[in-house]
Amino acid sequence: MSRSQVRRQTGKLDFGTNDSGCNILHVDMDAFYAAVELRDYP
Repeated sequence: MSRSQVRRQTGKLDFGTNDSGCNILHVDMDAFYAAVELRDYP
């Protein structure tokens, strides 16, 4: 069920149900690159 379908059926968006099967991974790579720079150029 898409978000627009949920909105039409309930009148509001329900963020509690996510049946898309997608996972999201957020990685802060700034910290990684900063650590590499500090390792290479202390």
